[in-house]
Amino acid sequence: MTKLKHLNDFSYLKMVAVATDGGSPSQSANAMVTIKVNRNRNTPIWNQLNYQTTILEIQAVDTPLTLSPSGLTATDSDAQPPNNVVNYRLKVVTARTGSTLYPSEQGSFAVSSDGQVTVRSPLMGLTATTYEVCV
Repeated sequence: MTKLKHLNDFSYLKMVAVATDGGSPSQSANAMVTIKVNRNRNTPIWNQLNYQTTILEIQAVDTPLTLSPSGLTATDSDAQPPNNVVNYRLKVVTARTGSTLYPSEQGSFAVSSDGQVTVRSPLMGLTATTYEVCV
């Protein structure tokens, strides 16, 4: 197998495939195979590094949150899917009031694969006043 040059976000590999039969003497045929590899060269880039919103503790479950300044958005400059498709997930949710953490309240939010943050469970009666969501 021979590695060929890189063109933009692609690498090209070239090899020879050989087919043989079971005869005596054995017969064979060759074919050239070129493989185009879509390279994942770029990491997603957030449009903002910090997003904020304020909601009421009576916020309805599954209601989308409006995050400022521009909504939760990241882009990837790779040339083709799936390498340029950005998906989102929650990494850490910290529920706190001042320096006191409330681990049992960390599942209060969800994020969809397209970046929409929603309230996952009712907030009424919870102790935390601040939720830090790492995506």
